[in-house]
Amino acid sequence: FDFEFEKDLAEVGIITYSSKNYQNLRGEGALKILQGEVERALAENLFPVILGGESSVSLSAVKAFRANNEPLSVLRLDSRPKLRESFEGNELSHLCSTRRIIDQGAPTMLLGVRSYSQQEWDYSKQQNISIVQGLEPESLEEISEWLSNKLSDRVYVSISADAFDPSEVPGSSYQEPQGLRWTSTLEFLRNIFNENDVVGCDLCDLRPIQNSAQSEVYFAKLIAKLLAIKFL
Repeated sequence: FDFEFEKDLAEVGIITYSSKNYQNLRGEGALKILQGEVERALAENLFPVILGGESSVSLSAVKAFRANNEPLSVLRLDSRPKLRESFEGNELSHLCSTRRIIDQGAPTMLLGVRSYSQQEWDYSKQQNISIVQGLEPESLEEISEWLSNKLSDRVYVSISADAFDPSEVPGSSYQEPQGLRWTSTLEFLRNIFNENDVVGCDLCDLRPIQNSAQSEVYFAKLIAKLLAIKFL
């Protein structure tokens, strides 16, 4: 139940697809299966939400949305830009995922980035990629409007656990200080959902901590609130 909208989220109608067997699959094979699942959701006129995995899952979703060459831009919340050409010889590494998304013809804006490699820094400047480190309350409205105007009408949103400050989401692979906070991030995303047509999203890079469900509850609350904003 969402007390802001005074409605039960169950009224929206939520379908959970059964898990696929990704055992012994790496890279392109696994991403192809996931792309097929997103294409299935789109064929059924559903709003796809991918939960779990690492940030390369976004590439599968973008490929599915771009299958008909319809305009799409991507908003990615992450502590790292993931703009490497390759990592340890792997062009499909999660550290290359944003670059592969851009290769698909999907302009991408980044929020929460606070750690770069030299290659990523140089590439982001060469390609004039829009990157915002954080959201301060006094600049929230200005940043929201600026990014919303740069995004296309159709937007895919990717949210990595490490975009948030470790004090709020400790269960992530990268413990980068000065991360995003709940209140300002939710207000920012509310603006994006209201001003643009958000067509799908993923929440990834969550790393469970034994005997603590803090990060899992945080993400569960976040996706529930985003679905409420979208549909209630």
